[in-house]
Amino acid sequence: MPKSKRLLITLPEYERIFRVIHGALKNEQGDPAKACLFFGIIGARILQTHYKLNAVPLVGHAIYRLSATEDLLGLGVSGEHGVTSTEEGFHCWVLCEDWSIDFHAPLFPEMLSNSGARYSVPRQMFQKPIARMSQSADDLTTVGSFIYGYNEELTRYSIAQFYSLQAHNDIEDICTQWFNRNPQKMQQHLLIGDQNGNVNHVPLSPLKVTGAW
Repeated sequence: MPKSKRLLITLPEYERIFRVIHGALKNEQGDPAKACLFFGIIGARILQTHYKLNAVPLVGHAIYRLSATEDLLGLGVSGEHGVTSTEEGFHCWVLCEDWSIDFHAPLFPEMLSNSGARYSVPRQMFQKPIARMSQSADDLTTVGSFIYGYNEELTRYSIAQFYSLQAHNDIEDICTQWFNRNPQKMQQHLLIGDQNGNVNHVPLSPLKVTGAW
């Protein structure tokens, strides 16, 4: 476990990063609940640019214990050997120093709903020392416990695919420029032009992060 218990970024800073990315994705009319790659790659870029941290997006599978009594949330592909990751099913998170940060976590309620789960959870920050990661699904006994299965080949492929589209590069640049660190004020709206010469009035996401896992 890291020598210091202090978080790398505070909850308000985490929330700002989430709201910027979520707002930009909603403008693109995509489904943010299925856009973990955007949250991971752009979140890492913001940490690199504004905090000068060594943040790296990783791709693989993830398993979270979000309820003491309900099923685990598995992000990836489920099979006879448990949850794994492929091009068709994976999750993306950020490794930063000795910490794991999931900027997609405030959308766990939507992910649970999409998976058919009959329970919901609050919108919370996920930022934990990587040393706290469980080693097997049997060890996921407390709420907030987690497992990541890093897939090196899929990480390289997924990130290359992300940057192969200019629109993705543009969204990353927009989010990085939009974000401001505390105590600077955040612009509540941004004017973004599209390829047809139209200008969209893009609001910062209204979703709030209420706590931490």
